[in-house]
Amino acid sequence: MTKLDAVQIGKNIALRREQLSLSVGELAQRAKLPVRSIHRIEAGERRPDIAALARVACALEIALEEVLSKK
Repeated sequence: MTKLDAVQIGKNIALRREQLSLSVGELAQRAKLPVRSIHRIEAGERRPDIAALARVACALEIALEEVLSKK
């Protein structure tokens, strides 16, 4: 995953989280990840493994492919 990919994934996650009117804390709780991890993922600073991305996608009620897409 390149830095650009990490940034795009973070944008996809943040956009969907905002569409659902979820706070970062609520998403973290749903995905069973630390709040700091969600912040770093959304900022493109963290490159999560596929298991973490799958948990985030499930918490956001979207397919993993949507998280990984280049919108």
